[in-house]
Amino acid sequence: MTVSIILITSLVLQVVAVYFALRLIKITGKSMAWSLIAIAISLMALRRGVSLIAVFQAEFVKQPDLNVELIALAISLLMAVGIERITPIFKEIKTITNRLRESEEQYRQLTRFQRTILDNAAYGIISTTSDGIVTSFNPAAERLLAYTSAEVMGQQTPALWHDPEEVARHAMQLSRELGETISPGFDVFAARPRLGLPETDEWTFIRKDARRVPVSLSVTALRDESGRITGFVGLAYDLTERRQAEQERLANLRFFESMDRINRAIQGTNQLERMMSDVLDLVLTIFDCDRAWLIYPCDPEAASWSVPMERTKPEYPGANSQGLEMPMNPEIQSVLRIESETDGPVAFGPGAKYPLPEWLRRQFGVQSQLTMTTRPKTGKPWAFGMHQCSHARVWTPEDQRLFQEINWRLADSLTSLLSHRGLRESEAKYRQIVDTASEGIWVFGPDGVTNFVNARMAEMLGYSGEEMIGRPMSDFMFDEDLPDHFNKMNNRRQGLTEHYERRFRCKGGQAVWALASATPIVDGEQHYRGSFGMFTDITQRKQAEDELQCHKEQLEKTIRQRTAELLLARDAAEAANQAKSVFLANMSHELRTPLNAILGFSSMMRRDPRLSPYQSENLDIINRSGEHLLTLINDVLEMAKIEAGRLQLEIAPFDLGGMVCDVTEMMQIRAQEKGLRLLLDQSSEFPRCIKSDEARIRQILINLINNAVKFTEQGGVTLRLAVGDNARHHLLIEVEDSGSGIAPEDQDRLFEPFVQLSEGTAQRGTGLGLAISRQFVKLMGGSIRVESTLGKGSSFRVELPVELASPTEILGQESPKSGEVAGLAPGQPHYRILIVEDQYENQLLLRRLMSDIGMEVKVAENGQQGLELFQDWHPDLIWMDRRMPVMDGVEATQRIRQLADGQAVKIVAVTASAFKEQQREMLDAGMDDFVRKPYRFDEIYDCLARQLGLEYLYYSDSPADDTASLTLTARMLEELPEALRLQLRDALISLDNEQITQAIRMVAEVDAIVGLALSRLADYFDYPAILKLLDQADRAGAV
Repeated sequence: MTVSIILITSLVLQVVAVYFALRLIKITGKSMAWSLIAIAISLMALRRGVSLIAVFQAEFVKQPDLNVELIALAISLLMAVGIERITPIFKEIKTITNRLRESEEQYRQLTRFQRTILDNAAYGIISTTSDGIVTSFNPAAERLLAYTSAEVMGQQTPALWHDPEEVARHAMQLSRELGETISPGFDVFAARPRLGLPETDEWTFIRKDARRVPVSLSVTALRDESGRITGFVGLAYDLTERRQAEQERLANLRFFESMDRINRAIQGTNQLERMMSDVLDLVLTIFDCDRAWLIYPCDPEAASWSVPMERTKPEYPGANSQGLEMPMNPEIQSVLRIESETDGPVAFGPGAKYPLPEWLRRQFGVQSQLTMTTRPKTGKPWAFGMHQCSHARVWTPEDQRLFQEINWRLADSLTSLLSHRGLRESEAKYRQIVDTASEGIWVFGPDGVTNFVNARMAEMLGYSGEEMIGRPMSDFMFDEDLPDHFNKMNNRRQGLTEHYERRFRCKGGQAVWALASATPIVDGEQHYRGSFGMFTDITQRKQAEDELQCHKEQLEKTIRQRTAELLLARDAAEAANQAKSVFLANMSHELRTPLNAILGFSSMMRRDPRLSPYQSENLDIINRSGEHLLTLINDVLEMAKIEAGRLQLEIAPFDLGGMVCDVTEMMQIRAQEKGLRLLLDQSSEFPRCIKSDEARIRQILINLINNAVKFTEQGGVTLRLAVGDNARHHLLIEVEDSGSGIAPEDQDRLFEPFVQLSEGTAQRGTGLGLAISRQFVKLMGGSIRVESTLGKGSSFRVELPVELASPTEILGQESPKSGEVAGLAPGQPHYRILIVEDQYENQLLLRRLMSDIGMEVKVAENGQQGLELFQDWHPDLIWMDRRMPVMDGVEATQRIRQLADGQAVKIVAVTASAFKEQQREMLDAGMDDFVRKPYRFDEIYDCLARQLGLEYLYYSDSPADDTASLTLTARMLEELPEALRLQLRDALISLDNEQITQAIRMVAEVDAIVGLALSRLADYFDYPAILKLLDQADRAGAV
């Protein structure tokens, strides 16, 4: 019985275990490990149940073991209880798992929502890590910057698309604002957000295609739950359209403001000339053009034409033809025909339908012209136009719209003022009759109010005609005279004419007496329309007072006129001073450019060994004259720089002793030409190496010694060099001559610009040398004075403070190789050279200099051609002129530098400019160096060596020169033409230096190396060695 209970209980527990296992399977799912365990338990329970049923069915054929069944019962109990206990746990796990799945789904939906926002946002959204590494880059940012997200992910901002200079400026501003140093990098964007402050500013993004885009950028810090910054996000909005809209708004505002100014100028006067002058002055200001004018008539068929009004900027004067009537010519006729046949504005010049007539450019310096026919309703049409002379201008649609509107207003004003002028002229004829009458004339209306008074009447009472118009006569009378006056007026209404005396009260309160003749005015129907009176002044006293008043008014007018003239003179002086710099820069270019060709080609001709002594002497004269002209130009420019305050010192260490030797050797030649002695008296304390402006000190020495030699006819000149009170940093320079001396009255004016000595002294030079020297000395903190005795000579004494330098500071300075370049040293490459120059003469000179040393050369006539040749030919170095048509050298250089291979090429400016700010402009544009016209050949070759690392062979190299030693061989001479060898032999036998030099130069034209070797032997007079080698060459040739 006990076994049966145990078996039944065990069976029940197995069923319960199966139930709980099925529940667990439902909760955990088939894929879970616990589901497998539950299935295994269920199978075990089923198996156990089947076994128990079999036992019952067999009716205990074999009696079960009680202990085994008890153990099985216990296991079944434990299985049922265990499964029942873990089921809630797995139920909770399933609940949590479902929640996690729901959260994950919500997160994915939120992520898709955020991505949709990012992908469709109009703002560029860029997120970064806390140190500025890009982590996200939405499509709007891709469109804004032209980079793909893949290209920028992981990159550092702001280096990729921000302007470094703009970042640096913001860094400095932010450092001042926050009181701490902000480095010019990502901190510029993160500093304020890190402090919880808003960061919104306008920036310039640089797109991948290098285009600049203005944006409004807001940066926000990303923080986690603890408030720690995990990154940053920036929102960038493209401001291009907003800026364009603002520009359009400003353009409209400028249009309306300009028209308002024009309207006020037109309405501000009823004088035709004043109106035209005011309008044209405003046109100069509004359009920033250089010349505005009116031509009458705008009729190509007219016999003549004139310029009624013209206004110009001071630096671009007009034709001085205002008011003159000139005959019509075909040139002006063709322009007027185009204007008269066109309804709107007509532009001439770049970007316009019509090219600029060459005669306008040639005669008046015009580069662009905008004109339009002005059609007043009175008389013939006019031509209204303006010139741009400073640069080639493209007239924009806004310019033409505003110009057309001004022209319409001008036409309306001309209609009004011309009509008014016609009426005034007609009225003036009759008014002149009345105004010139010796009697005063007074006309009243029927109400007794003044309608007209002539000048004499107004003068008698001290009023102007305008002051009297509209007022009754009683206003000009004393109270006690009014009853008689009213009685007389009644008589006029009754048609009576009277003659009587009348006392008037003048404007100043004085009394004036007049003899009156009054008569009534009636119309055709005899209706009273007023009265007419003539008055003769009979008061001597009043007459004297009127004369005094007239003088007073005239004096005030004169004072106003003189004051206006002084103001105009002051303005003209200021404008002239401003224009002087422009003039000098142009003068420098226009004079240096032809001088470059003159000096260059004369120097090149002097290298020809076939020149006769006579021809050589002529070329020397050309060279000396050119150098003298260049000196004069430089003096004028130096003085202009001084007056403009633009002269700057260039302090550097240099060999003062060597420089003094150079100057004295150069001036010794000039002194010897005049039979003078040039002595150098140098103190042992005089320093050898100093820091100062070498060029200025050299020019001071040259100016003083040159003046001394120039004005000394016998005796000599002494240069004394010492130090002040044994202070080696204080130089004393004295130049003493034995010339004619300087009169005391001349000494006071000696250092003034353009001043030369008084009569009796030859007028030589510009009169600027001493003025420039004094300014140099003053700029260096020194002083200069003169002591002179007439008939005995003069002494100029200069004191200069300097800073001493050590010899080691100037050891590294290379001294240029002396001698004429014969060619490239062996092993040198032959480079491609591009010459960009608009002047044919300068093109030819540079081409020959380059070709002489074996360079491959091409020439472009302007910057545009130079840019195209660079892209096609890829030269190694470019000689770039600065001022050229179409495209100048500065723009061409900038365009070349922007190209992919434009950084490698060497670009050297060849400029006629004398101003350092223009040289700075060229270097800033990307040029590597510059050479100033007129240049010497060694300057060109030295610059070429600096930029390309070239080495040369020189005609004056000695045989001992280690840098380029050459040995002349018979084989080298054998290669020469037989006639040339014969000429060389004859010259050597004659011992004529001139013939030898010419023969060697002709050899150098055939073979530069052989010519150089011959020059070295000839310099040492080793003629036998050359003759011996010639004999060997002749014998070898005979074999």
